Amino acid sequence: MKKIIICATARCGSTLLCKELEASGVLGKPKEYYIQAKNTDAEKAPEFWKGVMQRGSSDNGVFAIKVMQQQWPVVEKLHSYLKAPDSFLETHLKKLKTIVSLKKNTLQMDSFYSFYKEATWVFLSREDKLYQAISREMARQTKVCHIIKPGASSAAIGKALEWEQAINYNENAIYKPQALLTHIQEICQEEANWLAFFKQYKLKPLIVSYETVVTSKQYLTDLAKKVGVEINELTEVPVMQVRNELNDEWAERFKQEFPDYRYH
Repeated sequence: MKKIIICATARCGSTLLCKELEASGVLGKPKEYYIQAKNTDAEKAPEFWKGVMQRGSSDNGVFAIKVMQQQWPVVEKLHSYLKAPDSFLETHLKKLKTIVSLKKNTLQMDSFYSFYKEATWVFLSREDKLYQAISREMARQTKVCHIIKPGASSAAIGKALEWEQAINYNENAIYKPQALLTHIQEICQEEANWLAFFKQYKLKPLIVSYETVVTSKQYLTDLAKKVGVEINELTEVPVMQVRNELNDEWAERFKQEFPDYRYH
């Protein structure tokens, strides 16, 4: 089975990307399935994963899934349940490796990597970290993560508003510069962790930016080529951009207050 792993951080455009992959009909049906694995134990893991593989696969057998960096502990735990038992020697070597890694303040992701090592990896990031931080804060305050196009279904999209309800949905949001600074720092750290993961396991992901996803669909052709499939047509995706004038106002205000702050 061909697999696609979308490596992302919150509010980087991953829902739009996932919906476009699904709309291709040949690049899986990626969603944030790991969010449902928090309370999955060793006994339930095989059946849980069987359901994920079914839901995440397109008709041509390509499986895709989205992984947030913040989900690493849950992801690694789940895949450790799905692995065959290690031999005595492998177990002790792994313990030694973990001790060394802990001194470097890193998290071992061996089970996760082993499960997907032959997959096609996609690293999605947002070039403008300030707008990503604003999007995180808007979502935190309003509890709205997505806006649905007229007549579209919100099934499996998460917290969403229909477009008629979305006008000025964030008018009561409060500008909090320190919160934005914290979000920016967290985003940069999460991306650094992904980059360290790719380096540690010698992976070369297809790098895609949010800015590319919203302006061009060439990335879909590039991904299809790497996976070894062909896209015949794309259906319209149900989500639309959440950003409005208030996002721009916050961005300009932040830039004025922190003119020397680097957030790209």
